[in-house]
Amino acid sequence: MAFSLFPAVNYLVWLSVRSRVRPLSQPDAVSGKYLDDPWRTAADLTWEKSPSAEKTQTGSWFVALSLSALVLIMYTSVLSSLAKQWWNDPNYGHGFFVPVFAGCVLWSQRDRWRLLPFRPNNFGFAIMLFAIALRVLGMLGAELFIARLSLVILISGIVVFLAGSQMLRSIAFPIGYLLFMIPLPTMCITS
Repeated sequence: MAFSLFPAVNYLVWLSVRSRVRPLSQPDAVSGKYLDDPWRTAADLTWEKSPSAEKTQTGSWFVALSLSALVLIMYTSVLSSLAKQWWNDPNYGHGFFVPVFAGCVLWSQRDRWRLLPFRPNNFGFAIMLFAIALRVLGMLGAELFIARLSLVILISGIVVFLAGSQMLRSIAFPIGYLLFMIPLPTMCITS
């Protein structure tokens, strides 16, 4: 595993890998407890209630909350400039309601996406790195549109990293709808 310059990213990657690996030393995996039912599959064994499954779920929530906190810290300046533009520009006053609407759609469809299995995908980490690079380039080039767009891409990468691409397809409408909160770049044409 390659290490980055950011210890927090290393820690989150380590937590996600640790929560996905199921050690063979668990009593239910080694004992003959499951030999009485020959029709059981490996998928049945991994989703049962067990202390290790609860630890995995707790670890996933911890990773999700840690990533959310890092996103808020990293995008504070972008979000504050976005809110100022929503407040001052009457063309984008609807921007305050777009995240609320996306959250309402997610909440109303929660039964559908809760049934989907969580299959974390490491490709989401590459998407997150791409979004962070876009944010850095957008801030260095003073291009707020790219920095703001990187937030939606980062959210998509986090969903793929923690829950998988099937989950991203399931919640693609609310995440895609977040694009309507980003003001379009202005073009100055002088002649």
